[in-house]
Amino acid sequence: MRKFCAIGCVTGSLIYVCTLGLGIIAASAGLFATGAHPAMAATLEGDITQPDALPDITPLSPSLISADLITRLQTALRGLDLYKGNITGEVDSLTEQAVRDYQRRKGLQVTGIIDEALVEQIEIAVNVNSLLDQLATARRARTDHARKALLSDPATRDLIVESLQDETANAARDPSLCFRKPTVRCLLDEALESAKAVPRNEMRNWVFGELLVAQARAGLGAEARDTVRRISDPRLIISALGEIAEAQALAGRDDEALAAAAIIPDVVERAKAYANIAEIIADGGRTLGATAAIAHLREDVRSIGSDARRIAYLAQSSIILYRLEFERDAKVLLANLKEQAESIDDESRRDSALRHVARAMVLIGDMENAATVLTHIVKDSERTPVMISTAETQLRIGEADAALATARAIGTARFRTVVLASIARGRAQSGRRMEAFKILESAYADKGSIRFPFARDYATSQIALAYATIGSTGNPPDAAMFVRASRAAEEIKDERLRAETTWLITFSRYDSGANGLEKSRQTAVQNTENIKSVPTQAWLLAELSENRASAGQADWARALFDQSLEKSSTVTNPWGRARALTRLAQSLIHLVESSNPVPDTISGQP
Repeated sequence: MRKFCAIGCVTGSLIYVCTLGLGIIAASAGLFATGAHPAMAATLEGDITQPDALPDITPLSPSLISADLITRLQTALRGLDLYKGNITGEVDSLTEQAVRDYQRRKGLQVTGIIDEALVEQIEIAVNVNSLLDQLATARRARTDHARKALLSDPATRDLIVESLQDETANAARDPSLCFRKPTVRCLLDEALESAKAVPRNEMRNWVFGELLVAQARAGLGAEARDTVRRISDPRLIISALGEIAEAQALAGRDDEALAAAAIIPDVVERAKAYANIAEIIADGGRTLGATAAIAHLREDVRSIGSDARRIAYLAQSSIILYRLEFERDAKVLLANLKEQAESIDDESRRDSALRHVARAMVLIGDMENAATVLTHIVKDSERTPVMISTAETQLRIGEADAALATARAIGTARFRTVVLASIARGRAQSGRRMEAFKILESAYADKGSIRFPFARDYATSQIALAYATIGSTGNPPDAAMFVRASRAAEEIKDERLRAETTWLITFSRYDSGANGLEKSRQTAVQNTENIKSVPTQAWLLAELSENRASAGQADWARALFDQSLEKSSTVTNPWGRARALTRLAQSLIHLVESSNPVPDTISGQP
């Protein structure tokens, strides 16, 4: 009997399809190799034996692997620079070696076996690589543009300094003095030294970006500018200039904020900075500085090519004008922007522009026109932010029933649930605790349909805090509601968010005089300890310190700060240490401003 065997792959992973008169038997080459179990061979065909030499086998085109599949395989492997042969649609030694190399590279079992799933996996890898290459090309183009922009302006040319980017940390420094008697300056100095030791450029740049904001906030302008010069990515340098401007505005230094924004060489980033600092200054009630920033913004947006982006910045400025009591100017501007947005041909960009206009109308109280604009927005993803802002505004101005109706009309569960929790808190604070409870029960049932884990966790945290609000507004405080709050918090899977939520519930118990404070505090402490990352623990404690400082509880604020400081002192990873110390410095600034202790707490050296 003559045997015809189709070879699917070369020796070591062959797939033989052997025609033996009445049928086709497929088996791996290893089955027939020397030393194969004789009982298994006998099971296949009586006394079949392995051919003595490969030439006795007549190779045919594999019946289990199509030529089209092999063509796709070879094309994909060539895209990964693993296959150097011709695209033939036939398996050869080069093809099999390329398959093995791919499997080895990906940590897969190295079998050399080819199937549809493997080919699809390799094709996906090729597509991902192609996308990454496109992104890298675009990133290089943006980087080059940013570098040229910085170099073209004398005011920013000196920020491109290679020498500062190659600094190394001072290994001889002794940080123990700072940890014993911390000041803002020494914390920032230690954060800087830690940042220099971060090995990866992108992570080091990230830390420098956070550090320079804290330096500017503390009034250390020269130090902040030096930190900008340490950033290796020109795009991030431009972004950092905007962050410095915002930090100066937060510190009440309006002229310095405007000056920092003015040297940003990219017009879009400069307009963004002016819009943000105008909002910050307006929130501080400083009309002159805010209107100056808006004037600069209006001048810059004329050079922005994107209609949607220009409209977004101007819509933001209309909200600021309204807060500054220039109501007529705000409404006239928005009416003009509405016409501009409606004239945009591209549907996606038109929806985006209309969203900004509608949201601005909501925030200045022009609900009727906002509702009209909303009907012209096609995509739900662009309609939802407007509806969220509408519900929040309705709640703020006392239209609770309208807010509830708007919230229930939001189609996406993760947004609807959070807004409902916010409305429930508002009802509780206005004395309508039973209504708040019913709304919250509905939100709690709704959160189960949220698909993404963190979004579900966040919604759960908002529900828990709303239960705590209902509990704190009772007279006396409602213990049952606090129990519900604590139980909801324990459902949160994200460790940091669970710890933060339990702390906020604890603060609510304290502020309202509710029972169970110590047990709640112990739970919050334990949840904090359960966070695997020590820098994350330190960061959270620093944020909580600010919360208590804002509530006028200086002793508790300082205790939380000290706990954060102790955690930070144990962090050895440069990236985590630098970020934790930067956050601590910002918290210390907040504590200083809240309690006005000795002046050298900010700038003095320990």
